[in-house]
Amino acid sequence: MTCASQLVPVATVWAYFRQLSGDEVFAAARVNVTENVLFQIGYRDDITTAHVIRYKGILYNITRVDVFEGYKGDITLYCKREK
Repeated sequence: MTCASQLVPVATVWAYFRQLSGDEVFAAARVNVTENVLFQIGYRDDITTAHVIRYKGILYNITRVDVFEGYKGDITLYCKREK
């Protein structure tokens, strides 16, 4: 669990946000026990699963960074809401 007071902002970016459906969670071999979401942002090469996203005051742990076939237009971040 991440302590919100210890977070240091890396960047503020535009993002497309949506909750994942059960099929997508299953396909990603995730158990849908917590809220699973994705964020699609402009390409960055400095984002890893060690980072956390704060969206509308809620923290999300990045579980996977997906660069579609090496295309550097955008990246998809699969995330799980912190408990």
